[in-house]
Amino acid sequence: MNLTGQCSKDFNEWYLRQGFSKQGQYEYGQRKALNMFNAMMLPFRWGVYVDFFESTGIDVDKIMMHHYKLMGGYSSKDNCRESAIEKSNQDYNAQ
Repeated sequence: MNLTGQCSKDFNEWYLRQGFSKQGQYEYGQRKALNMFNAMMLPFRWGVYVDFFESTGIDVDKIMMHHYKLMGGYSSKDNCRESAIEKSNQDYNAQ
């Protein structure tokens, strides 16, 4: 579940401006703070991605539920989350 293009750049800037990494930003540097984020478990990263995309007007939860319904409710939450982030990333980069 990685962001690409302009979305990745904008997310990194947004993340470092948020309270999520203030300590890491000063103590470890920006690169270390972002590496620590990428090492987090999927549910933790999911919440941060949702906050980022919501700040841009993209409703990731709605996209995830749409995917879940398309799969007839048989897809795992992790699969739905990954596909929702991929779709949100595509939508963001298409703006």
